[in-house]
Amino acid sequence: MVRVEQLTDGPTLVLDVGGTAPVVAVYLWLRVGSADEMPHQSGVAHFLEHMLFKGAGNHGVGEAVTKVEGLGGEINAWTSFESTVLHATVPAGRDALVLELLGEMAFQPHIDSVEFERERKVVLEEIREALDSPGQVLADCQRAKAWGDHPYSQPILGTVESVSSLGLNAMKSFHQQYYRPSNAIVVVTGAVDEAGIREVVERSFTDIVPTPVRRQNAVMNQPAYPGSFALDGGFEDITVECAFRIPDLTHDDIAPLDMLASILAGSRNAVLSRILRHERDLVVSSWAVLENERDGGLFVVGLVPRKGKVIEAVEAMAAVLAGLGSIQVSPAAIRRARAGILSDRLRDAETVDGRAGRLAWYQAHFGDLAASERYEAAIRRCGPADLRRVATRYLDLEQVVLGSVAPESDLDQPGLQAAWERGAGQSSIGIVPQRTSTAPARVFLDNGLMLRCEPDSKAELVGISVMGLGGSLAEGARMPGLSQAWSALLSRGAGDLGTLDLASEVEERAGAIQPWSGRNTQGIQLSFPVGELEAALEILGMMLVDPWFDPMEIERVRKDMHQAQDSIGDDPDALSWDLAWNGLFPGHPWGRPSMGTSASVERITRGRLRSFHRRVIQGANLVIGVSGAVDPERLKVLAQRRFGRIIEGRRHPLSPPVVRQRFRSMPRRKVTRAGAPASLVIGFPGPGCDHPDAPAATVLAAILGGATGGAGRLFDELRERRGLAYSVGASAELGLGGGGVFCAMSTDPERLDQARAGIWSEIDRIVCDGVPESEVNRVKNSLVDGAVLSLQRTSSRADHLAASGLYGPPDGDYRAILERPRLVQAQDVKNLAERILIRHRSVESIVAPG
Repeated sequence: MVRVEQLTDGPTLVLDVGGTAPVVAVYLWLRVGSADEMPHQSGVAHFLEHMLFKGAGNHGVGEAVTKVEGLGGEINAWTSFESTVLHATVPAGRDALVLELLGEMAFQPHIDSVEFERERKVVLEEIREALDSPGQVLADCQRAKAWGDHPYSQPILGTVESVSSLGLNAMKSFHQQYYRPSNAIVVVTGAVDEAGIREVVERSFTDIVPTPVRRQNAVMNQPAYPGSFALDGGFEDITVECAFRIPDLTHDDIAPLDMLASILAGSRNAVLSRILRHERDLVVSSWAVLENERDGGLFVVGLVPRKGKVIEAVEAMAAVLAGLGSIQVSPAAIRRARAGILSDRLRDAETVDGRAGRLAWYQAHFGDLAASERYEAAIRRCGPADLRRVATRYLDLEQVVLGSVAPESDLDQPGLQAAWERGAGQSSIGIVPQRTSTAPARVFLDNGLMLRCEPDSKAELVGISVMGLGGSLAEGARMPGLSQAWSALLSRGAGDLGTLDLASEVEERAGAIQPWSGRNTQGIQLSFPVGELEAALEILGMMLVDPWFDPMEIERVRKDMHQAQDSIGDDPDALSWDLAWNGLFPGHPWGRPSMGTSASVERITRGRLRSFHRRVIQGANLVIGVSGAVDPERLKVLAQRRFGRIIEGRRHPLSPPVVRQRFRSMPRRKVTRAGAPASLVIGFPGPGCDHPDAPAATVLAAILGGATGGAGRLFDELRERRGLAYSVGASAELGLGGGGVFCAMSTDPERLDQARAGIWSEIDRIVCDGVPESEVNRVKNSLVDGAVLSLQRTSSRADHLAASGLYGPPDGDYRAILERPRLVQAQDVKNLAERILIRHRSVESIVAPG
């Protein structure tokens, strides 16, 4: 039951009471964003969002995150053109406390000069990281050309110049003008404490200042500066995007434009993917998205071309778009696009955070929650004629902003424009052909496969998770990357369904399938509406019993992996992590690059993939977890029918790494691109997930890095207090038979040594002084209480069912496993820290410009 109230001199209050999980989401949505900035204030809205975490009300620097984490929850914030949003998700009974805290952060922040200057450095580093992203660089330039003098033309983060010159008083003035309770929306969903929420709102959310005057809409029908451009971003890959102006988000044409974007690039079977990737192999990836705002929006189509195929890919993209005015879309394609859009909304409804975010968005932009139902009705009505109409009306190829980011050697703006014009003249293409909660039950199929089922009669989605031992361990010394190729190919044809036919089956049924592979295990995650359970199991059975491993798809995946290897220099974080794993586990499968090497990728063949599949897909090696409105007895019958042909086999043998007593220091790896951030990873050998010390290792990593994404010692000291890092944290990566504890950070290269010393100082402090019992209690309770947030989705519960069946005793209760950190004591943490956080037993990987 959703209730909306406009409170006198206060916020709009939206309460959505209900749900099966004991979880609550709280959103404080402010109707102010970067579009409200004056030209000299560019970036102030986002900078101010950062400052909300630097102390507010009775809370000091970083204490807001610590308090929410101590309640077992998560807190975050974001800024857009039109909105600034603070939100938290917590176990039931803590929502009133969290709303009061969010109110203090929004309306009583401590904007003092010392923290202002510290956080300025962090924001500048975030801007520099954005400038290190080809997609972000291209999008910022594209918006500038599409919007001209409009505020949407300016990056939400601001620029290095604008943020460097921003004054403290300008921020305080901006806050005073816009951060008012009457300019806010409060949304609370889940097991809501209604009385507590109302008491907080009535006591703390009363406004004595009138709501700020909103700027007038400035609607433009065409881009300010149409045409093409090419940028040298110093990146290895080339990214190309084209953008068209579309109406504001309240317009009746938004639903068919959304459908058109989904038809173009919403799935593997979509037009761009089918033509540019599957038929002509011109691109690595393609996409189409709508950017919807109050004053209008953009319809953006983009792609990453294959090496040497830029001109052909742009010409083909233009030809596809030119043909949309006469598009002949099959009923199957319509069903896929509709199912994709509506299933996203169904998945949002599965969590309190998803429901709260959607309610807040509609209330903020429409002032009417019924707009959500009208949009869904419009999606269901949309047909081919609507798609042709909006394509003709808005996708004018002469009024396009076409841009690319490429290495200097590949910059070719005239060639880009000429290719676009050639493609625009080709108005005939083939478009989209027809298809050529109770306690878990545990049963074993005849071939030894374990099936674990947790019925939930109220769930609208069914989650299915397949897990088996293997992953990198099953690849062989000369074949790193084989398991990643296996996971990329498994859903590209099986049984009597080819790549696009299989994708069609999944998309038309509003399902999702994601094969994956890790260091010890591999598997498949599925999510389908409950009514499609039998079809989901049939598709899964074909993938497990009769995968195609089509030679054409194998070649595409090889190309993708080569291109990913070439591009790793653009991602210092990924490179530093690969180096750290290699340093900790040299000669072991865990130390090999997950995407393989150039030589190993070339050795990937259909025969090797089939051999890998036979090694890991054996009944005794597999556990399947199922969560949803499912009858266990019927599920067993269906599973025996679909999976009975899998051979019994055996569990894949484990080969844990030998624990070394001393490591050699690792040289710094350099990237050549100026302006790139420095990335550091420090790793220590740790226990496996099956070791008695595993819970203590998890608590130790959470003390350093935060239990639910923040509030750890490293974050508090190095980011919040000293402003030395843009991102910093710690994690326990615990595999079967061994693992590691890691500290990682991204920082300004000039401050790398200082930040590195700061990490070691915090590590040494724990080893020497231990951790107070109160801190250990807060962190371990936060870990356990926060775990309930992940159990809202049936797919997450299915993962836990499969993992606990595979790693633990066959009848293991995953909820009991999640409770294990609560048994950890402060002395356990200190003892473990003394044993593993040792300098000569650590590796450091550093990737920095030079």
